[in-house]
Amino acid sequence: MSDCNSCGNPRTASHPPPAASLLPGQRAAIYQELAHLYRAPSWERVQGALDHVLLRYPKFLLDNKDAHFHPVKELERHEKESYRLGLESFQAEYVRLFVNSREGVLAPPHASFYTEGSLFGRAAQEALTHYERFRIAPDTSENEPPDHISYELEFLSFLCAMEQEALDQGRQEEAEGLKKAQAEFLCNHLFPWANRFCDRIVENANLAYYKLVGAFTKGFLAHGSALLEGKPSTQAGGRSAHTVERTSARPDPSK
Repeated sequence: MSDCNSCGNPRTASHPPPAASLLPGQRAAIYQELAHLYRAPSWERVQGALDHVLLRYPKFLLDNKDAHFHPVKELERHEKESYRLGLESFQAEYVRLFVNSREGVLAPPHASFYTEGSLFGRAAQEALTHYERFRIAPDTSENEPPDHISYELEFLSFLCAMEQEALDQGRQEEAEGLKKAQAEFLCNHLFPWANRFCDRIVENANLAYYKLVGAFTKGFLAHGSALLEGKPSTQAGGRSAHTVERTSARPDPSK
């Protein structure tokens, strides 16, 4: 397995399982939820998807040590904002952070921006190479480069779901190969830029919703190497509950 140690890397709820005890299917579900949260907001995502991961896995949020982020305060603020604000406020914030604003794109959601300073760079081609290895084709109708954060999280969800399926059917060697593929993608592709992306969200978001999304993502990915190695993590720079389609790295956003 790749050595991840060198990578750049509440509301009331029952205590979450230790990070290292999460099953591949559980990791698949978290990656899938996060992928949805980095798409244009809908009420289902604002009031459903985020709450779902926060309630089930608050540890990944509460462990965040970012000086710009105060989890309890932001959870309380999110509850008020989701009740008081209309959907257009969340849509405008999505555009301001990830598409364009008077100050520029505040939190570009593409790997190439952080690794090369431009879009459709080498990182985009590398991401596409990973997808093609598993016969996954990103949804080009959305006109996003293949290194968009949502595609990358969806890809990891796919690998985790396939690992769980292999384990359920006793295909241990195949499961180990899928686990190594996750480690390779995390260490060589996602970890080098994801922390900076999440920090930009937390620092620039006006709405608590996106501060929580950024902080949770950073907290979950900080456990990534330990989850794959099967040991407790430190903060650093059963069957899957859903099915990931092999033909697309991003499902229909309307679903």
